[in-house]
Amino acid sequence: MTMQTTQSTQAAQLPLFEKLEAAGLSPEMWGDSAGTYVLLTLADGSQISISATITDGAEVCAIHDVDEHSSWQAYWHDADQEKFATVYDSEGEDKECAVDTAAVAEAVTAHIKQHESTLTEADVLRGALSTYGISAYDGGEGGATYLVVPFNPHADEDSARLEPHFLVSSGEDAHRLMAGHDEPWSASLYDGNGDYVDTLDTAPGGLTLVEDSAHCARAIAVYIADHRRDWIAPASTGLRAVPDDISTMKYDVLKGSQHLGVILDETSARLTRGGWAAWSPKASRRDGTVGFFATKEEAALAIARTWGLCLAEAAQWRTLKGISAPFFVYGDVQDDGRVWLARDRQRLTGEPVEVVKLATEAGCRYGYTASGQRIDFGGTATKVWAA
Repeated sequence: MTMQTTQSTQAAQLPLFEKLEAAGLSPEMWGDSAGTYVLLTLADGSQISISATITDGAEVCAIHDVDEHSSWQAYWHDADQEKFATVYDSEGEDKECAVDTAAVAEAVTAHIKQHESTLTEADVLRGALSTYGISAYDGGEGGATYLVVPFNPHADEDSARLEPHFLVSSGEDAHRLMAGHDEPWSASLYDGNGDYVDTLDTAPGGLTLVEDSAHCARAIAVYIADHRRDWIAPASTGLRAVPDDISTMKYDVLKGSQHLGVILDETSARLTRGGWAAWSPKASRRDGTVGFFATKEEAALAIARTWGLCLAEAAQWRTLKGISAPFFVYGDVQDDGRVWLARDRQRLTGEPVEVVKLATEAGCRYGYTASGQRIDFGGTATKVWAA
């Protein structure tokens, strides 16, 4: 790093920069409300900050004159700033500035060398992802290891694979030491059911592990930012409504790589019916129309239902207010065709039964199956398991 201020104000830190750069390190000047630092970022995203105490007692002052120098302090912290360690502290030792500078540079260089000698490929990628606030968890199958990167930054380790997530690997083992990295990171996206969705472009050849990890982390962060709104809640359905490349009104409904249908955004017309029109090749109507819905999410779930998909994931204990046929309710079908509705509000039981028509009479709701069997739902406030 080239310093652009005068020799008189930089006499103490210039030799420090020179010694660190001679050791193959890349120091930077950094400042905040507390003062100024010399900052070094390690391969896993952890950092070492170096600051000085000067003769008037002020601390956190990396930029100072030789005559003002009292001591150097160097501290390490991990990428999440949860772990800390003292690397060097000469306070009270009364060392000459040149001697102290050589000693702190040696201590910092030795610490970095020792620290990075134990790092794995996964450690470096985790550090790169942490700059975007993205977590990564260990995963493995059949002897191979990889990292699980949740699409949702708030997902914890237990739920990471129950929602959309990336599986990131380099060869068969993501936990080799840094020197063993001989294949670029590969990141593939899966939904919460484990169905394949997409694969991101790998980095060009010839990059170091740090450069490859930075490329992979950036690609994941950009993909998440660009596609965060594609997923239909709840995320466990694995449904996406992806904007069409040509028409801004059209969304393709996908589950994994399977195309289920199309949604048209007609909300600008302010129609009295729902503003989201759904079409599916599996719809009961000959023209493929599934129905018109108040939200994009409802339209996507209705399309999935025509394929017999996402029923249990989307089922809710709810009243039938705002719902329109066709939809599914859960219950037990008797030998004579009658449906006994599931009544355990704590857990989903029974099997899905399609309701193709919904009617209200004298304050009570009734549904009808395709075979004409009537289902009594009771009053308008009655709740059922519906999807």
